[in-house]
Amino acid sequence: GRVVASSSPVDVDLSSVYVVVMAGGASSRFFPVNKIFADPTGAGRTMIQQTFDRATSNIDSETFSSFISPEQFYIITGKDYQQAMQEQLPVPAENILVEPGRRNTWPAILWTMANLRKLNPDATIAMLTADHIIRDLPIFRQIVNQGIWIAQNQPAIVTIGINPSDSITEWLGFGAIKEGESSLTHAGAFNVQRFIEKPSFAEAKEMRLEGGWLWNAGMFVFGMPTAEKALKLYQPEMFVTYTALHQALAKDDINQAAQLFNQLPSKIQHPLKDKGQLADNSIDYSIMVPMTKNPNPELKGYVIRGKFFWVDIGSWDALRKVKDTDSKGNITIGNVIVDETVTNSILVAEPNKTIFASGLKDTVVIHSKDNTVMIIPVKEAQKVKDLNEAVKQASP
Repeated sequence: GRVVASSSPVDVDLSSVYVVVMAGGASSRFFPVNKIFADPTGAGRTMIQQTFDRATSNIDSETFSSFISPEQFYIITGKDYQQAMQEQLPVPAENILVEPGRRNTWPAILWTMANLRKLNPDATIAMLTADHIIRDLPIFRQIVNQGIWIAQNQPAIVTIGINPSDSITEWLGFGAIKEGESSLTHAGAFNVQRFIEKPSFAEAKEMRLEGGWLWNAGMFVFGMPTAEKALKLYQPEMFVTYTALHQALAKDDINQAAQLFNQLPSKIQHPLKDKGQLADNSIDYSIMVPMTKNPNPELKGYVIRGKFFWVDIGSWDALRKVKDTDSKGNITIGNVIVDETVTNSILVAEPNKTIFASGLKDTVVIHSKDNTVMIIPVKEAQKVKDLNEAVKQASP
C-alpha cells in the first residue's frame, strides 16, 4: 500500500487509511431527488458512485496507479439509506455504517471512529464529501495524499480549503478558514489561523477584502489518536461518552453502544457566543473553532488549498456552473425533448423518465424516478427546501 506521489516528496502509507463519507441527510434543496443517489449532472454515475470512484478507481496519471481498495471505503448513513448504498457501491456490507439515531455530523464521525478503532486504533481517516462536483482527479488525489502525509507525521487535523468566488452571497453558505503565516511548504499546507462558520454578509465583505480566506469544503484528514486527543481537550464530556461507546463496540454490545451514541448531543454551546446560544455539534464547532480560539501545542490545524475544480451544487439553478447550455440557454439532462420555444430553463429527467416541453421560459422541471414532478421558476430554485417541507407536511 505504499505509494509515492512523484510531484512532491510525500511518502504515504495508504494501507492504514480509511476513506469515510458522511451521507446521512436527505438533500432537501434537491427535491424531488436525493442528490447523492442521483446523477444531477448527467455524468453517467451517481454522486455517491463518483465519490467512490475518486477514492478507489485507477486514473490515467503517472502519480497514482491506484489509491485505496474498496475495502477501505466506508459510508456513514442512516437506516433509510442502507439498502440504496449497498445497491450502488461495491463495498463489503459491513463498510456501510448505520447510525443508531440522528444526532449531527460530529457524533456521526465519532460513531465511525468507534467502529474503525476495532480494526486499527492508529488509522488515518480521510473524511470526503458526497455532494460536491470535483474534477481534476490527479490534483485532487495529490492534495488528499499531502493531507494524509501530514496526518501520519504530526498530531494535526488537516482540512482542504477552496479558493472563494467573488460573489459575497455565495460566501454566506460556507464556513471560512484563514490561512496563517507558518507553513509546511513541501506539503502545500498553512496553519489554520481562524475558523469561522458561515459569516454574515458584512463579515464576508470584509473577509473578501482582507484576503487569505478559503472556503471550508468539509473535507478533513486526521489520525484517529489525534481526533481523540482533540475530543478530550475540547469536549471532555463527549470524550467520556465516546470512550464508553468504543468499549461497548469492542465487546460487540450493540444495544449499549446505541444507547451511548444517543447520549451525544446534537447541539452544543456555541464556542464564540454568549452562554445559552447553541451551535450544531459539527467538527467545525466542536473542534476546529475551539482549537483556533484556544490553541494547544500538542495539536495542529493545517489547511491545504484545493486547486481542483470544485462546485457545491446546492440547488438546481447551480447546474449552470457545471453544465453547458444549448443555444437557447437551456440545460437538459436525461431523456428531454424541447422545441425552440423553451428558453433559459433547466430540465432533468431521471432514468426511464421522459420530459416533453414547449413554451417554457426560466423554469426548472424535474421528473424523478419515484414519479414526482416538480416545476418551479428558476429564480425560486432556492425555495425548493420550503416546498419540500410543505409537501412532507401535506402527505398522509
